[in-house]
Amino acid sequence: MQSRRRLPIIGGVGATLVVAALTWGTSPARANAIDWDAVAQCESGGDWTISTGNGYSGGLQFSPATWAEHGGRGDPARASRSEQIRIAERVLRTQGLGAWPVCGPRGADHTGAPRAPRLVGCEVLPANAFGLWDLRRLCQTLTTTIAPGGG
Repeated sequence: MQSRRRLPIIGGVGATLVVAALTWGTSPARANAIDWDAVAQCESGGDWTISTGNGYSGGLQFSPATWAEHGGRGDPARASRSEQIRIAERVLRTQGLGAWPVCGPRGADHTGAPRAPRLVGCEVLPANAFGLWDLRRLCQTLTTTIAPGGG
């Protein structure tokens, strides 16, 4: 009977850890990891004042809605390079590199900074949370136990 009471608790803790691991493993890119000049070179040929009439303008090719939603005023093509980058960093925090699906990754690849390996699943959890729990090991144990055929 006691093992029946533990199963929902273990399942709940396991599910929470798995959700946390997946959430932490998919965080948006950090703003300081982007070479905005490389993104602009790809998006607009490096012309920070471009306005081609296709609905996007500026070096980073903002739509009017995205520009305004993230604090931009007026036409992005008339904003300074630094203002466009300031707004782009806000867009990056809310939309990730998906805001620039082709050119965003090119900017991320030009930083020159070494990239940390991408952690997924239980690896994103701290090994020593508050000096009390090894959440990584607990997550691995629970996902192995709960997984089909895992025991």
